[in-house]
Amino acid sequence: MNPLQIAKSYFPPLCHWVPEHGAKRLEFYSDILRQEDATVIKTIFDLGDKNKIIYHSVYLKNVVTEASWGHSPTFTKSLPKHSVPYSYHDYIDAWFKFMLHQNETMTHSWFINFDKEFDNNADLPLWFIRWWNQFGSDIEIFPKPLVDCFNFWKQGFKVNAHNAKFPALLHFVKRFRVPWILKWQYEKEGDILTRHWYVKWWDKFGYVSQILDNVYRRPPPKQLISSAQSTSKAPSTSSDIDKLSKDDLYALLKKKIEEEKEAENKTSEEEGSVAESPVAQSPRYPYPQPYPKDWFAHDEEYDENTPDLGA
Repeated sequence: MNPLQIAKSYFPPLCHWVPEHGAKRLEFYSDILRQEDATVIKTIFDLGDKNKIIYHSVYLKNVVTEASWGHSPTFTKSLPKHSVPYSYHDYIDAWFKFMLHQNETMTHSWFINFDKEFDNNADLPLWFIRWWNQFGSDIEIFPKPLVDCFNFWKQGFKVNAHNAKFPALLHFVKRFRVPWILKWQYEKEGDILTRHWYVKWWDKFGYVSQILDNVYRRPPPKQLISSAQSTSKAPSTSSDIDKLSKDDLYALLKKKIEEEKEAENKTSEEEGSVAESPVAQSPRYPYPQPYPKDWFAHDEEYDENTPDLGA
């Protein structure tokens, strides 16, 4: 029996988990997020079959914290068109359940990005780390210039103690509105049925150059300036250093980071170390190459969510 048939024999119809309550199905959780203004979801139908959903685009607008929910996470709110109310625990579940939407052929995928209205200065609840680890983007799918840019950016990025608990990549993606594509399928591993999540870079993302320009032209942290000046071929006097233009200094810092990266890679090769594979590092997997037919239906997606590079 293939993995999908096993899942269909175990889960209720049109459901990919065992509901804790008969009324708490996919629509219930999706409506919670709509009511809380957490997401904006756009449904894309197959051109040849208007009843078949091939993918959704979802923009993340807001994540409600327990502190802003009310006096207790068990406090419930009514939900129009549903017979049962929802609590903060249901709200958290909604973030995980709505991503389990699938079509009959298991070819559904998600186009995901942070919305322009998302407040980058707001503290995220700690449970969002678990959401990101399961559904978030992965540095493995970034084009190399953006990987280098991210490595440069995170050395100077400062956050408070709470936000320091979240992955740097999450901060980068929501700061620069970098989209990703995600889908899932069932896999059978021995006697265990699992879900495998796959992520892919959106080839039509048109703002990489703007992000690079924004990051490399930002004033770098003082410790990087000091390190670059002491280890690179630089003028020997402070007066000469003062004459360096900003562009020259950023180029110098970028070169130093690249040199350090090359040195680390060389050391790794000499010691015979093997980098951990993406599969071992993350529960998400990069899309297989070449893509199977019908796996990727986002070529015509138009992302109006231009990254906010000003602040």
